[in-house]
Parts: sequence; structure tokens; C-alpha cells
Amino acid sequence: MALHLSADAPVPARAVPQKYLFGPVADFLMLGGSAFLILPVLFFVPLKYEGFVGATMLLMAHLINHPHFAHSYQLFYRNFGRKVRGDGYDKNLQVRYIFAGIVVPLIMGGFFAYG
Repeated sequence: MALHLSADAPVPARAVPQKYLFGPVADFLMLGGSAFLILPVLFFVPLKYEGFVGATMLLMAHLINHPHFAHSYQLFYRNFGRKVRGDGYDKNLQVRYIFAGIVVPLIMGGFFAYG
């Protein structure tokens, strides 16, 4: 077995990283593009089903969005004390964590409580 080390040896082509998770169309639909398909259909739903459709949408939002948000908070606030102290984090990132994790929730809480 010979090893070819000359300067004119062909360089193996790098694999181009994918810019999508499941495919461009599937990603578009799952990231909100499906609303362009669903909303026109909902326009033609008779008014007598309005309550059922609203309850179904509320249930779907609860089943899909709430676990997503809960896990996002879990990821964000994991080791939050270290992030606030800046242990191993850049100063700019530390400020962003403090602003997004403490300042913004306090502002929102004040707005919803007193605004």
C-alpha cells in the first residue's frame, strides 16, 4: 500500500454541510410556513365549528409549545449562576445572560402586573 504525499495530490472535497434539518420544504412548513396552508382552510370552516376549532388549536399549542418552552428554559437556566458570575464565559455573553435571564423577565413581570 503506497501513500501519495506529493504536492499535486488531489485534496478530498469537503462535504457541504446541510442547511436544513429534514429538508428545505419540511423545515419551512415546520417553522411556520404551514400557516400559509392552514389559515386559508380555516377561513372556510363554518362558524358553528368555531369553538371546536379554537379549543383544538389551544390544545395543540399546549401540547406542542409548552414542552418546547419548558426545555428551552431548562437549557437557558442550567448553570445560570456560573453564567451570571462569568465563570468561563465572555463578558459580552455574561451581560447578555443577565439581561435576558433577569432584566427582561423583571420588566415583563412588572408590565403584566402593573401595566
